[in-house]
Amino acid sequence: MSIADVIPQYLNYPVTAVKQKILSRQTWLLFSWLMLGWYLFQYAAGVPEFWLFALQQDMVYKQITGFILFSYLLSQWRIVLRYRKSRVSAGERLKQHMQQGSIAPLLLYIHSIEMGVAYQFFLSSFFLLHCALGLVHRNVISSGISILRNVWLVFHIVFASLVMVLSLYHIYITYLYS
Repeated sequence: MSIADVIPQYLNYPVTAVKQKILSRQTWLLFSWLMLGWYLFQYAAGVPEFWLFALQQDMVYKQITGFILFSYLLSQWRIVLRYRKSRVSAGERLKQHMQQGSIAPLLLYIHSIEMGVAYQFFLSSFFLLHCALGLVHRNVISSGISILRNVWLVFHIVFASLVMVLSLYHIYITYLYS
């Protein structure tokens, strides 16, 4: 075997392995749990990222990231609700929903590192609880307990609905007092 045979094998294997590792479900789950934990840690410790906090005080930044976050929420609902006209199987839509759902804590963090007060605190709390519920999906499904799956699904839908309603209220209040 010559060096010309070894180099392509050496170059292709790590790239493919790294690509598969990056795209793996476990990587996304770990990333989501870390972001969720970091968000809660910063809130509890009261130590914000000062450069991000300063950036988030700009109204244009808040509007742009808020629009991105709300568009993201709408796209998550769209993935789930377009079951009749979709050419993609339910399993593929669920996989897409879970992969995209894993970036939710990051998007909230980019939009606001504070939990807020009054309804904003509830919006942030429900959003983070909804993220945590989504992250335990695989464990609930693999448990084999049907009542647990049903309860999980009800809470997932309720928190998703609460997040949407409170987001719409947040948008209304934000533009009413701007």
